[in-house]
Amino acid sequence: MEKIVRDNIIQKIRSHWENPQFRQVSWQEKLEFLFKKLVEEAWELQKDKNLEELADVEEVILALYAHLGWSREEVQEVRLQKLEKNGGFEEGYILKID
Repeated sequence: MEKIVRDNIIQKIRSHWENPQFRQVSWQEKLEFLFKKLVEEAWELQKDKNLEELADVEEVILALYAHLGWSREEVQEVRLQKLEKNGGFEEGYILKID
């Protein structure tokens, strides 16, 4: 199994494991691993519902911004446009699909 890890985790793993294996990946592979990490962190947030897990989700999202070449400001601008046009999720409406 392989998964993307935070940059500073490598040193911690090296100090606890005898011979850990790491590799750096291509742009496309990194993107795929970031998407997998986002899903992993979202599952952890769903399970634990704590601030640390939410921060982990945001960290992966910030990595995706940078990797895809967008700034936080650009994403926020689009988010606010969609919020104005379609609203947010405050009311908790659920669409029943048969």
